[in-house]
Amino acid sequence: MKMIYKAIAVCNMLIFTANAQVFKPSKEAIYYKANDEWKLSSLYQYTYNLYGDQVTKINKNGNEIPVSKDSLVYSTNKVIEHYSYLWDLNAKKWNPSRKETYCYFENGESCGHATYIYSNGWELNSGLENVQSYPQADEEEMKTRMFDSRTQKWNDQTKYLIKYDEQRKELSRSYSFIDPDTKLWTYLSRITFDGWLDYENEIPAKRVTENYKNNVWVVQDSSVFEEFQDLWIETRKIYNPDKSLKEILRITNSKDGNFREVMKAQGIGWLLISSYDKTNLKATTIYNDFEGDELVYSERSEDEFEKGKVVHSKYIASDGSGEVVMFSEANNELIYDNQDNLLEDIVSIRLEPSVEYEDYKKTVYSEFVEIGEVTGIVNKGNKESVIYPNPGNGVFNIKSLKAGDQMVVSNTSGITVFESGSLQDKVDLSHLTSGVYLVKIINNETVISDKLVIE
Repeated sequence: MKMIYKAIAVCNMLIFTANAQVFKPSKEAIYYKANDEWKLSSLYQYTYNLYGDQVTKINKNGNEIPVSKDSLVYSTNKVIEHYSYLWDLNAKKWNPSRKETYCYFENGESCGHATYIYSNGWELNSGLENVQSYPQADEEEMKTRMFDSRTQKWNDQTKYLIKYDEQRKELSRSYSFIDPDTKLWTYLSRITFDGWLDYENEIPAKRVTENYKNNVWVVQDSSVFEEFQDLWIETRKIYNPDKSLKEILRITNSKDGNFREVMKAQGIGWLLISSYDKTNLKATTIYNDFEGDELVYSERSEDEFEKGKVVHSKYIASDGSGEVVMFSEANNELIYDNQDNLLEDIVSIRLEPSVEYEDYKKTVYSEFVEIGEVTGIVNKGNKESVIYPNPGNGVFNIKSLKAGDQMVVSNTSGITVFESGSLQDKVDLSHLTSGVYLVKIINNETVISDKLVIE
């Protein structure tokens, strides 16, 4: 499960076609009802790329004054970087406040993300990030470390080590942390796997979880998995610290993710702990709490759908006798245009089943933009680059620079190979090997990404 960082598609192509019309709103206004009058609470403005992914989001308050802005960078429809800004009301400009970067394994599963908090422009104030390494050919290690603004140093916090078999399938995963007293790595827990039924969907044949206590590994739980028709069924045994059996759970999940049920063995039968059941029209979630085999508390929520949107929801909580202790119900009135774009979502609620619904919240969508469906390939065309000549021999000119612009260049694996804190209109990258790179021009307002080719 090798980790991949990718910042942009490295081919000079964009994937889309105009065969199907897809529209998304560039404006979203949220109102709340007060004194029989709808009052604007917040306003959002969006921009999208050709794939329909949200690229920027600007949040304004009820007086339509800017509050915050988000800029996102994608790779194959996955967010890999997320920049956040706050509006400086006095200086009338956006100040960077936060950056998050995301990584993914080869199978598309998330392998974590890093968070950086800034002040006074791009001055790092605090941060939390993952650092990957390969101690052995059959091992993969991921450390989490934190930035200390006082010492200006990164300090290790936790890590996990994955061991693989010859087929590159996971055998075990052990977790460790830095002991605050000894300042040494100390085991916390580990998970071992004995065979796999479906490796891509993380369904092992057997799994054991252990905790490390008093220099001894103690089994916390063990699971056996089996396949039945379109279901995965897990039988999990959970143990007390003294190694005695605490309880047995049977966990059933459908392969399509629309059904989940957790049952607990009690005597010769089973008690329902929780369940989730979803169809195209309805989703039902149940949670039960027992003392022994006696039901003491229960929750049930239901959502009904129309065109993939919630049109009605109900929540009921009751005690062991069945008496209702909490109730809420909501209707969503959905208004569409003649192209089936959602224009308004009006929510009315009631907190007792015997009273009338009252208007509560209204969301209005407007200024729709057309987006091409991702089904074919066409040339990007003559889009002008921000860096030129491109391709080039290593010395490049940069267009439309602003004061304080930064430049980050990374290779196709996402590894940063060049950084500049204060850009000139010319940059020398001739020390880099020939190939394709991603260049990002970053300032307080925007993040501009472009492909760079060094010949």
